[in-house]
Amino acid sequence: MSEINALCGYLPLAIAMMARQLRHHPAWTAEGLASYLAAARDRLQLMHAENLSVAAAFDMSYQDLTEDQQRMFRRLGLNPGTDIDPFAAAALDGTTRAAARLLLDELFDHHLVTEHEIGRYRTHDLIQEHARALAETEGEAEREAAVERLMEYYVQATETAGRHFNRSRVRSVRSSFELPALETVEDAAAWMESERGNVHAMVDLAAQRGWSDPALAIVTSVSGFLSTHGHWTN
Repeated sequence: MSEINALCGYLPLAIAMMARQLRHHPAWTAEGLASYLAAARDRLQLMHAENLSVAAAFDMSYQDLTEDQQRMFRRLGLNPGTDIDPFAAAALDGTTRAAARLLLDELFDHHLVTEHEIGRYRTHDLIQEHARALAETEGEAEREAAVERLMEYYVQATETAGRHFNRSRVRSVRSSFELPALETVEDAAAWMESERGNVHAMVDLAAQRGWSDPALAIVTSVSGFLSTHGHWTN
């Protein structure tokens, strides 16, 4: 395994992936896997990394996924935020929250995501780059639809949470997505705090794309929370 460790750049996540591959494929040998990774240096161009055999480790795990798992993994590459929960993942993938949670848990089992908090998932920077590259293999219409769904989810979720802090905007939000339970001000505050990095990323993305309406809607919805909780520069 020492050669495999070196070929994986001593990245624990990549090493864990290769250990899983050896357990999952009893006919494989460590020597054969090391040979595959070494050869992949010269032929795998899916991502820009100093050690392309690390990318080969990621790609091998990707090829071991079901079609639904592969699609979710690619879509995660389109997420501009810092992490994701099953509600946002469901919007991104165009599925239900329950289905998204199952797929995220399965990607966790494959070491392609980590669960840094209960119900919140994150990808390593290199894996995120790999997922982003794979997302480029999808049609532009599919990619754009996924990003637009995620943007609209955050518009609706921030408006639902924001009504607890913006008393002039107390109307109920009719959502086309499954949203977290945001019935109390405590629920809304906890969600806003967890999602601050993602909300900022979505506003930045909307600005980059010239989507003024969603950007303004999100900023308006979170303004009350940011002011009342002392996030003056956020």
